Amino acid sequence: MPFSDFGGGERRPAFLTFGAAVWALAALIAEAAAPGGRWHGGQGWPAGGRGWAVASVQLAGAVALAGLVNGLLSGWLGSLWLGRRHRAALRVLLTRRRERWAAHDAATSAGSPEERLRHTVLRNRVAPARPESATWMGDRLLALETRVFNEYGLDFPSAWPRLWLVVPESCRAELRATAASWRRATCWGAWALLYGVLAVVWWPLVLLMGVTLLWAVRSARGAVEAATDLAEAVVDLYAKDLAAELGIATPDGRVDPSVGRLITMRLRKGV
Repeated sequence: MPFSDFGGGERRPAFLTFGAAVWALAALIAEAAAPGGRWHGGQGWPAGGRGWAVASVQLAGAVALAGLVNGLLSGWLGSLWLGRRHRAALRVLLTRRRERWAAHDAATSAGSPEERLRHTVLRNRVAPARPESATWMGDRLLALETRVFNEYGLDFPSAWPRLWLVVPESCRAELRATAASWRRATCWGAWALLYGVLAVVWWPLVLLMGVTLLWAVRSARGAVEAATDLAEAVVDLYAKDLAAELGIATPDGRVDPSVGRLITMRLRKGV
């Protein structure tokens, strides 16, 4: 997300999260339940203090390694969900999304008012603006930039860091919460993939992987939707304050495209 790191606060290492504890438990169960494992071979659990100590060290090392892998996977997964990875492979999805959006958009100008409203809702479910990303989450972010530019003439990537400085702390707290939700969703999505690795040893863990991944995707979509709605609301409510801070007059008491273009020129230093 383009604004998820602003005031995001400290991020807990992946191996200290609840997902790591679930992975450790799943690893123990998979090792014991696999063919030839402790439950089948009659080996039982380690006996004596030394045996438990060795097993604990091995498990702790595995969890730490899984935590490091989780950190890498979560970043990759977040980029994938935003349509920033494997764009050539995902181009067919972008084409389909554009076709669906165009069909509903064309239908909004014909038929009864109820039909036009229905197609408007369906079009906006695909994307708030013409799809430019292969994923719904990616289009939500791109649509934010498009809508802000069309309405106010503002270049959102340039304006956002400055808007962050003029909004009240309560608004920043709301945005930090959505950023935390996004990071949590990508972290759980990465754990779901790691549960899938254990499923190679014990197949019932596929169910845990599927449920966790589904929850992570739903949470990520919710975080993106909340973040983009909040960011657009920030522009709606505080763009005039940004203009005032920059010494740019707003003749009608609002930021129109002409004022927005002046703000953009000032922020981008003519670039």
